Amino acid sequence: MEIRKKIIIVGGGPAGLSTALHLCKLDPEMARDIVILEKATHPRTKVCSGALSHHGSLVLQGLGLQPPVSHVPLREIRMAYGKHYYSFKGNPIARVFQRSEFDEWLASEVRKRGVTVQEKEPIREAAIDEDGVRIRTDHGTYHARMAVAADGAASPLRHSLGWPIRPDNKSRLLDFPSPPESIPGPKAALAILDFSRISRGLQGYRWDIPTQQDGTVYMDRGLFDSGIDTRRPLLGLKPELARYLADQGIRLQSEEARLRSHPYHFFDPSNDFARPHVLLAGDAAGVDPLCGEGIAFALGYGRVAARHIVKAFQSQDFSGKGYKEEIIQDSVTGELLMRFRLARIAYSIRSNLALNVGWYLASLVARFTKWNNSDYVPDANVKEFK
Repeated sequence: MEIRKKIIIVGGGPAGLSTALHLCKLDPEMARDIVILEKATHPRTKVCSGALSHHGSLVLQGLGLQPPVSHVPLREIRMAYGKHYYSFKGNPIARVFQRSEFDEWLASEVRKRGVTVQEKEPIREAAIDEDGVRIRTDHGTYHARMAVAADGAASPLRHSLGWPIRPDNKSRLLDFPSPPESIPGPKAALAILDFSRISRGLQGYRWDIPTQQDGTVYMDRGLFDSGIDTRRPLLGLKPELARYLADQGIRLQSEEARLRSHPYHFFDPSNDFARPHVLLAGDAAGVDPLCGEGIAFALGYGRVAARHIVKAFQSQDFSGKGYKEEIIQDSVTGELLMRFRLARIAYSIRSNLALNVGWYLASLVARFTKWNNSDYVPDANVKEFK
């Protein structure tokens, strides 16, 4: 039996759930015409915790939502290179959630609005026809006028449609959640992103980010490598992480079972983000190539996708034309273009002297910005989504 809907969203993470929430905000009656296909079951285990920046908070607040989920409020994110650093401060500057809890809450909000969320339903085949998209799962066949591929960096939907991911757009992440520990108050509100290995080949940073689980605060450590400069050889992440952990008094060899890795592909404005009847969103479209920030941009992609879908049904134009421009013009996802350009410059620099000078100058400038005020509330100016 074929199940016909107006909209199929593949992937029950922040991008897919945000798309559904924004569609329901624009037209509450649309809820019955949406189905979300999720291969796993909430709560889902995810690599590393999720930091929700003010961009993401503003998107949620535009929907009238505030996550009632346990989190660690960060007051400072410190960007370091050697002995120089500058900071983004706020009250809070970001909130760190367990992704499993955050995603489960988002899914519950989607269900409250009457949207069908089909869990344990991975897609097996997909094809575009003149009337929309047909998707087969183990439980049946679905057909819709519009589909959103919000199913992660590997994107089975994208793969099924023969829509390749460029091999030169790959980023890497290696995560090491430390055992639960007692972290003093000030340290529990400070995240450190250490870019000191850029000159040695790491196109990214090493991180110390406090997070929590079941009320216990612990330090999450790891590496992000953008890979945006394909002229530079890839650095071995495991030896690099072992070196970093050794500085913290941790022997990786005895704790290797804790390691978790995840490949990404980064946002590149030269890519296609839509085909007839299909839009990409979230990791399937591309993550932040500068810092690997995911949740805020995933929520932002959902907002852009929802607006595009509503316009598509109004105009009966399902070509996907204009979607890339809408991503770039959005107040949240538009920042991906700036970060792409900045990453291409920053991660191509090999001179330790140039990087030290650049970081020193940035630290001077940062003192005179709003981000140097620890009482600044960056998500205070909320605009309702309409």
